[in-house]
Order: sequence, then C-alpha cells, then structure tokens
Amino acid sequence: IQEILNYIEKLEIEKSESIKAANYDYTDQINIKIDEMKKTLSQERKKQLFLQHNIEVDSLDNAYKTELDDFNNLWDDKFRKLEEKSKILEDTLNERHNKQMNELYEYLEMKLPKNVKFSKSYLEAKSQEENLVKLAKFKEAAKVKKTLEEIEKADTEKFNKEKYEKIKSESVRTANKHMTEKNALRKKIETEFEVLKKERQANLEKLLLKYKNRKSDLENQQKQEVNYLENENLLKKKTTTNKLKNKKILTVNPSNFYGGTNRTSSQISMMKPSDKMPLFDGGNTEEDEKRIEGAN
Repeated sequence: IQEILNYIEKLEIEKSESIKAANYDYTDQINIKIDEMKKTLSQERKKQLFLQHNIEVDSLDNAYKTELDDFNNLWDDKFRKLEEKSKILEDTLNERHNKQMNELYEYLEMKLPKNVKFSKSYLEAKSQEENLVKLAKFKEAAKVKKTLEEIEKADTEKFNKEKYEKIKSESVRTANKHMTEKNALRKKIETEFEVLKKERQANLEKLLLKYKNRKSDLENQQKQEVNYLENENLLKKKTTTNKLKNKKILTVNPSNFYGGTNRTSSQISMMKPSDKMPLFDGGNTEEDEKRIEGAN
C-alpha cells in the first residue's frame, strides 16, 4: 500500500511538472497511469480489508470453540461427579439392605422353635407303643411303630413348612421395603440428572445465542467497513489519505470479539466513517499533507 501511494505521489508531481511544461500528451499518459494505480490501490485495500475480516472471524470462531470446549469439560465433570455420588448412595443402600436381611435371618432363627412340636396323635401312638413293649406284644408294637414314624414324618414336614413360611413372609416383607427404598433413591437420582441436563441445555443455548449475536454484530460491522471502503475516494479526501499512510493489518485480540468489549449493531449504525475501526496504523507528515493537497 505504501509503495503504491508513494508511486502515485510521484506521478502527481510528475503530472504537475508536465502541465507546467505544456507536455499534454505525456500528461495524458500519466493520468492513465494514475487511474491504473488507483484501481490497484483500491484492489489492494480490499484485499487487506478482507484478510483482516477473515482474521476477525477466525478469532471469533476460535474463541467460541475454546469456550465451548471449556463448557463441555465443566459439564462433563458435573455429570461425572453426580454419577460417582449416585453410585456411592446405591452401594451404601445395598450394604444396609444386606445387613438388615442377614440380621432378620439371625433373629428368626433364634426366635422360631428349633424342635418339632408333635401332634396329639403322635403322642398317643408313642404311648401305645411303649405300653405294648411293656406287655411284650412286640408284633403289635411294630405295627404301631410304623404308624408312629408316618405321623412323625408328617409332623416334621408340617413344622418345617410353617417355619419356612414364616421366614419367607418376613423376608418378602423386608425385601418389599428395600425395593421401595431403592426405587425412591433411583427416582431421586434420575430427577437430579434431569435437572442437570436441563440446566446444561439452558446454558448451552445462552452460549450459542451469545456467539450468534456477536458474529452478527461482527458481520454488520464488516459490511459497513466494506461499503465505506467502496464509497470513499482515497486521493480526494484528506482524512482518508491519513488512514492509508503506513497501512498494516491489525493484530486481532479474540477477546475484542468474544470475551471483551464489542461494537454492537446499534453502536455501529451510529458510527461516523472516521469512528470506524481503523484499518491501518500510522499517518502523514505535514510535508506529505502539503504534497497531497497540491496533487489534488
């Protein structure tokens, strides 16, 4: 850019000298060359402006990507901690249930009778057997003994069945209680996960909206800068010439477009051309200004 400006300046000086020398054919050639250089200058300015715009967009996108990665890491950590907490609660509850069930079995084993309580028919048959043995009626005693064994077997099976049913009834009642507690804990955990999911989604939508708004602001700002560049006449406006001197691409700080202060759409719409974001750094010396004014 600076080289082109310097060359145009030399052509303007040469044009003035040519006019003074009444060398109009040469003056016309210089005019054509000046127009060509102005077009080249305009193209170069657009090229550098578009390059700067690409840098700004990339900076915004990279800043958004970084913030999105940080966001995902933060929420992944929250979900991981909730999973760890839930597992601890479930393991603790299972251990308590196992302990309660073992204590129930021990209690029932101690409380329930261990010896069979035989029926009246068993006791009568037993007494009859003993009397027959005393009377030496062994054949009849053998028959009674066989009957006694059948009664004993039936009484024992009845005793064991009643004991089993009692243990089963208490076990089922306790197991149902445990199942209710597990379901309540599971529901509580599911509710906490749902709340966390909704909170994450709400924050993600805010993050996406913030990115869209800032990208829209940046695009509007860049459109205005392009329009301003296309409408200005570099060699006829002193203020514009000042901005062109020593032009260089600005270093873009991502925070200016994402994390820090930004120009909003309303601010951009109210800006004067001279208030827009400078495309170039540097300026003209007093001597440069005089030469440019003379050329104009």
